[in-house]
Amino acid sequence: MNRSSSLYQRIFAVFLCYLLLVSVFSTPVVATAGETVAAADAQPALTEDEYVQGQTPSNNSSVRHENPDTAGRDGDTTQLRAYLIEKMVTRLGDGTVEIEQGEYQRGRDLIGDEYSELLDKYVDVEGSTGASSRLEHTREEQQEYGTDVQSYRDTYDEYQEAKQNGDEERARQLARELAEHESNVSQTGLDLTTSYERLSNRTGVETNDSQERIANITQNITDQQAEIRAAEFVETSLTLTTQQSQTSYLNPLSITGQLTTADGESLSNQNIILNTGSRQIQTQTDAEGHIATTFRPRTLPQGETTLTVRYVPEETSIYYGSNTTLNTSIEQVSGSVSLSEAPATTSFDDTVTVSGSVSVEDEQVSDLPLVVSMGGVELGTVQTTDAGSFSLTESVPAEVPAGEQSLTVSTTSQSQAIAIDEQVETVMVEPTETQLSVSGSQSSSSSVALQGELTTQTGKALAGQSVLIKQNGSTVASTTTNENGRFQTAVSTSDLEAVNSTVAFAAVFPGEKTNLEQSRAVTEVTLRNLGGESGSKTQESGQLSGLTTATVAIVAAIVIVVVAGFVWWRRREDEAEETTEKSEIDESETITSEPVTEPSVSVSPASSRLSLATDALADGRTDHAIELAYTVVREQFSKQLRSDNIEQQTHWEWYQTVADHSAVQTDLTVLQQLTVAYEHAAYRREELSAKDASDTLSAVKMLLGESQSTDTDGITSD
Repeated sequence: MNRSSSLYQRIFAVFLCYLLLVSVFSTPVVATAGETVAAADAQPALTEDEYVQGQTPSNNSSVRHENPDTAGRDGDTTQLRAYLIEKMVTRLGDGTVEIEQGEYQRGRDLIGDEYSELLDKYVDVEGSTGASSRLEHTREEQQEYGTDVQSYRDTYDEYQEAKQNGDEERARQLARELAEHESNVSQTGLDLTTSYERLSNRTGVETNDSQERIANITQNITDQQAEIRAAEFVETSLTLTTQQSQTSYLNPLSITGQLTTADGESLSNQNIILNTGSRQIQTQTDAEGHIATTFRPRTLPQGETTLTVRYVPEETSIYYGSNTTLNTSIEQVSGSVSLSEAPATTSFDDTVTVSGSVSVEDEQVSDLPLVVSMGGVELGTVQTTDAGSFSLTESVPAEVPAGEQSLTVSTTSQSQAIAIDEQVETVMVEPTETQLSVSGSQSSSSSVALQGELTTQTGKALAGQSVLIKQNGSTVASTTTNENGRFQTAVSTSDLEAVNSTVAFAAVFPGEKTNLEQSRAVTEVTLRNLGGESGSKTQESGQLSGLTTATVAIVAAIVIVVVAGFVWWRRREDEAEETTEKSEIDESETITSEPVTEPSVSVSPASSRLSLATDALADGRTDHAIELAYTVVREQFSKQLRSDNIEQQTHWEWYQTVADHSAVQTDLTVLQQLTVAYEHAAYRREELSAKDASDTLSAVKMLLGESQSTDTDGITSD
């Protein structure tokens, strides 16, 4: 009793010393905190002009915009919306000024990253509306227009240099390039002007100055190119006629005509090229400039059509190109494929070669684009040679389904002059085994970071494949592998009541609609209470620092008093127990206790997990219920099997092992039903239906009831 009193007195003395120290140091600390707050409050807020950096009002009537960080605090976003729109339209307009002055990079910068930030803020305020789409489209149109203008002007500088050096052939070559650039500038300038008009209609912001500037830039380039064309080239005129109203590959179109200068002078003995669509006809004029040639349609659409025929001079020629049109009707013919090489069997990433030739009524077809497909998936495109042959070598992609697939050769369109859509071979696509790995760690108090890799068994990375993350049978996340076959994702743990426990996450590769086999991997992550995110810690620290030192002292004093009282109480209890123990020892010398044996009951793991499966089904977690049931059945029957590597077998391999094993007497129909349900639960994105899961679980219980009648693994009582 004296010892406990002495201990209590010592604790009380420590407590008094603590209060003395707190009273000495608490006042300066509070004063410092007050000074800090006062200093922070004394800082002036940014003025409106300081916020809108880089803007110099042109006059005293310029519009002063509200700071976008404070606008709309009362729920009215009208001012913020107007501010962002005007900022973006201003940047667009300033960009046209830079293009006009030849400062192309500055023009691009004006509608670059900062423009994107403004647009993102606008979308946050207004949502993805027609105005935001028009602002983005106008930016893209202006970027393209600026590039075309720069290309024309840079080429013009080269043209001027060639002229100064007396290199006329190079100058004519560049003059033709300038003609193409000028055509591009005219088209993109028209598109950009239209986009500005629509932007103005959508937002109500005037863009007349920008439209006028674009028109001036385009017109200056057009006028400049007209001067170059007149100085460098002789204008030509192409006249063509045909006597046929219809044409086909088997009935070529006969074309006659004449090529002259614009003044009517015949261009005799000229090697010329006529373009019709994607086809090129090489021919020659006679002594009077006349042309006689034929044209076989291949890819032109069937039906009435207008052919545009162009005269394309050589790059160094003094003659300028010209064009004309012909009206005719295209009749379709069917082509056939003769295959000379194709695979009989293949698998993922195998290199396959498909070779053959195309003909129309035994006449070989040249220059015909073809598409080669396997199982409905395009392997690649190829064009027939002058002899009508083709050969394509490609790797088999994962998207080609496993099994017996058709190899098809077809034309790019089924409504063109020559149409082909022919199954030329049947190919057996073998499935390829995959290997999936996954690991994880707790990244915060409310999330887990998972990462892994998907490869073939030989180690080839599988890119662009979908991987599902499951927890307790439910899909909680999905991700896609990168070019190295790796994936990473974050899973929220806020709904898991598993602090300071281990949670299993399964990564699943379904392999659906591919020639890759399914695979699955499991990792376990221990969840701990991390006390919140770093941001939360900072906030809590700030709140704690706001507490007065006096409050801390009071709390600490209460703790010390409670601890001292507890220690004093424990000392009293110890002294009382010493007295009690002595009396109990004396009594034990005369009393002898007989041992009592309680009956023990052990519940089998199978029954326990089936109960968990039933609970999971009741909670709507159908996939988890079936996975538990499958595990029970597989363990139960695997005990009766003597097969090597049975643990490494897939679900269907294990099913076949059971079916082939004479020692196992079971209902294979139920086992197959369970295997099908397990495959759905373990590898599919969508959960198994409640009815299918319930039917399967009921069948499993009956199955195990029969098998356990001869098994010692059950509920026993000692």
